[in-house]
Amino acid sequence: MPHTPPPVRAAAALAAAAALALLPVVAPAQGARRVVTVALYTPTPPGPTLACAAPPADDLSHLGDEFAGGAPLVGAGGRWKWFHEENGWPSMVRRAEIDARAGQLVLEPAQSGWFADYHAPFLYQTIAGDFDVTARVRATSVAAGDTAMPRALWSLVGLMARVPRPVTPQTWQPRGENWLFVTTGTAEAPGVPVFETKSTVNSGSNLKLRPARADWMELRVVRLREVFVLLTRMPGEGWRVRERLLRRDVPWGGPLQVGLVAYSDGTNAPPEHRDPLAHNAAPAAERAAVGNPDLRARVDWVRVRRPPVLQGVAPDWLVDHEVSEAALLAFLDGCRGGAAAGR
Repeated sequence: MPHTPPPVRAAAALAAAAALALLPVVAPAQGARRVVTVALYTPTPPGPTLACAAPPADDLSHLGDEFAGGAPLVGAGGRWKWFHEENGWPSMVRRAEIDARAGQLVLEPAQSGWFADYHAPFLYQTIAGDFDVTARVRATSVAAGDTAMPRALWSLVGLMARVPRPVTPQTWQPRGENWLFVTTGTAEAPGVPVFETKSTVNSGSNLKLRPARADWMELRVVRLREVFVLLTRMPGEGWRVRERLLRRDVPWGGPLQVGLVAYSDGTNAPPEHRDPLAHNAAPAAERAAVGNPDLRARVDWVRVRRPPVLQGVAPDWLVDHEVSEAALLAFLDGCRGGAAAGR
């Protein structure tokens, strides 16, 4: 079969998609047949620049937290919510407190893990529409001290965006979790620092691991309609795009639960906890006696803002590598006042 050069294939694909943009829709009427033409989507490839406009008024900055103390974390006067408290699940949190002197949130999870239908600690706020959320975090060891990486496998802390699912132990059903995250800590090797990115659709999780450092890390999740960009930044370096995800299962503009996850020793559950419901519903006292979790997660701050407004092309194009990483970063960080980010 002859090889079709990529530009020809791309042009053919665009032509085919454009042809499908106008479809006849038959609307039944009283004894008559009416045909209505509906525009679904006209593919517009990105040009030499990504045109953008400044975001709307800064209406999200109040959701950020410097963890300086003076206000409770949750409850009356607090801005955060615990996933388990809001849905009636037992706690998987060993320690959660604000170190006001250091200006940090300290989290220590019990044996747990966010994967497939399994739950772990999740501290969140609800955000509707597009957002740009950044956190500065550090994963350390409870047993070996605040300069050592965790010794337990799959001990990570980071940012997650989750489609709200009001599910209790009584109403829980499998294959209903939809979320994505970027975390840092240890995974398959004790003490070895990594970044983990994970995308879960109907409780089917796919993940990637990349090298990190035993240090403070900045993590970032950006939402642009149905496109999500996951980024990391090491000390002294610039942002790196780790994932570009097109999640058509996430309703445009719909509210998401966005916040901090922390989990440890997730693969070390006893046999009686390996069923997801049994794992998630295990009483806190019972969970405290299992596994060997070893994560002390420190969060220096969480900052929230609206991203720039992409103009002229659909956000879908941001997941196409025809748009370079440099152009994507220029759009995210160089268009705050309205400009054109070059490719």
